[in-house]
Amino acid sequence: MRQSEGKSEPGRCTTPIGSYAGRYIGIRSNGSVSKETIANERRYLQYVDAAIGAIPICEATAEDVDDCTADTARAWIELSAT
Repeated sequence: MRQSEGKSEPGRCTTPIGSYAGRYIGIRSNGSVSKETIANERRYLQYVDAAIGAIPICEATAEDVDDCTADTARAWIELSAT
């Protein structure tokens, strides 16, 4: 799903957002935050990954993040209703 898993271009971060976020959560799972926090972050990451996870960080726009936020909010509302 994710493209260019961190391939490097001078002066640009081409790491996909989903990969970067996954590594961030992995680092935090060393005990610095609760297991519940990590579980929640991993659930959120599923939605982020599906919506914008393959976009390289250097190419992400505010609109991409806004769209992801709206999509994630709708998904959580639908899950809560079931």
